[in-house]
Amino acid sequence: MVKICKNCGKENKDELTFCENCGSLLMNVKEVTKGSAVLRDDFERVFRDYLPQRKKYVKVGAPIAYFIKEDLLADFSYLVDMHFSGFGTDATVGKGNLAHCPQLFFWGDYGCDLGLMFMFIFKGDMSGVYLSMRYSGRLDSDESLRIKRDVYQYCIKEHFPEFEFLESIDLVSNTEHSISYEKSTIISKFYSKDNIPDDDVLIEDMKEFFKCAELLCKLKPLNDEELVKKVMGK
Repeated sequence: MVKICKNCGKENKDELTFCENCGSLLMNVKEVTKGSAVLRDDFERVFRDYLPQRKKYVKVGAPIAYFIKEDLLADFSYLVDMHFSGFGTDATVGKGNLAHCPQLFFWGDYGCDLGLMFMFIFKGDMSGVYLSMRYSGRLDSDESLRIKRDVYQYCIKEHFPEFEFLESIDLVSNTEHSISYEKSTIISKFYSKDNIPDDDVLIEDMKEFFKCAELLCKLKPLNDEELVKKVMGK
């Protein structure tokens, strides 16, 4: 195994304490080891404990809520900082009562502001978790969201035909927020609770989603009336 330096990215031998390249302290071996599964371990705890604790505690003071907001977010933030520059992260488990679908957010500068959000969002039955890119506009009508979704999906398929993604999500929840997330999702990937990949794979999937956002920012396809008419069949 190797240790990856958070400061410069160099791969170091496992027995080293300081980076051979820049001299930085190689901290937290579990989280910087190449091929690690830190997020998988954290996700598995959420899959196991979230529903029983939501039933028992109801409120956001449940132990699993603290785990998501503190430990899981810290691990997620650390991994994001290793692979992305200038990215922000956050986690939410609801306000007052525990949310049906807890989420991890990440964001960064993809070149413009199209109102896109990136998140890992857990299914309400805890059978898995989605990686999702969604539109954040809360005042958009269902028709407006459908146009954005269809046009953006069309552009991604045209420019990245090798990129596999889901066109919709099913959160197994009928709450207002869950329905809103389902309607506003542009693209997603699903990881079942029994098949969560290593951290490296999750990071690469996040990079693919961000690459799609950069493409949409460059194209600004909603400004192309002919393209919109073509995609929507009008």
